[in-house]
Amino acid sequence: MENWKFSLMAAALTLAACADLEPPVIGWGQPETANTKSVVALRTATGLTSLSVWIITSKDTTYISAPGSGLIAECTADDARILATGNIDGQDGSLPPRCDTVTANLARMTTGHIACSATLNRILLPGANELEIEVPRSICKISLEKVENRLTEGAYAGKPIRIEKVFIVNGIGRYRVFGNGSQQRAPTAGRWWFNPSGIAADSWENTGAEGFMGAPDMSYASLDQILAYEESATLDINVYTCPNNTETDAWTGLDEGITPDTWTPRKTRMVLQCLIDGHRCYYPLTIDNLMANCHYIVRKLVITRYGTDSPDQPYDFATGTAAISLTNWDGLLISEII
Repeated sequence: MENWKFSLMAAALTLAACADLEPPVIGWGQPETANTKSVVALRTATGLTSLSVWIITSKDTTYISAPGSGLIAECTADDARILATGNIDGQDGSLPPRCDTVTANLARMTTGHIACSATLNRILLPGANELEIEVPRSICKISLEKVENRLTEGAYAGKPIRIEKVFIVNGIGRYRVFGNGSQQRAPTAGRWWFNPSGIAADSWENTGAEGFMGAPDMSYASLDQILAYEESATLDINVYTCPNNTETDAWTGLDEGITPDTWTPRKTRMVLQCLIDGHRCYYPLTIDNLMANCHYIVRKLVITRYGTDSPDQPYDFATGTAAISLTNWDGLLISEII
């Protein structure tokens, strides 16, 4: 799925994919305009099931939405902030009327239906205006490509490993895309966490700005694969979460007694769950500063010793055994983190 781009003109606003996806051909009559007004027409590209755009000026705010159809709206010719979201809709198919309530919800997404959003500041003139808005995805993708059994340390040296699951701990499943009043992408505004500290949160109530939710389907993958000593396996597992820029890591020990009242935000981890000689253990890989529309790739996870007793317990992988490549979702290499 490529990034989406908008083209906003006084007579037309089009949404199209960056590369090989063309918008449908929709004819528009030329609307009459007043000297102080801009008139925009909206059409959506194939592949988007919903689209919402807010045009905010010093004089007024115009909201237009399209669940697959075109609309025309009138706005003031003025300095404008344009907020755009795609594939963000409710369970009943409704679109959000207020920008400060727009929520990216991982539980309502699939790999082919991912929320995206963007902001842009421009001057809209009474005449022709042409703007382009690139609308990136609102979530993060984390991939585990290979696992290698190199158990050489401790009592479990040379034992086979049964791989059971790959999942996210301390993930963010929902967040307010534009924040509270700032209309900027703000992962800290209105966050809902899932699998906090590896504890199922389905029964925890949503309270205040930060609440709890059950783990979304896109946040884990179940496996049953035995990996003999000195063997490697290609998994190519993808899991997803919303951005997390939490700087602290609040793990204090197995006896910390996690409850909705005592749990505090912490860093997100991708966890490999295994059985070794009948004993379950975890290999948590901590990822700092998860950013929207970024793809974090673990090329190969090399297991040299027994894992942790908790999926939230930080684990010190040997240097070079857990390299994370960070790219944007379109494949442009940004950096590599060891």
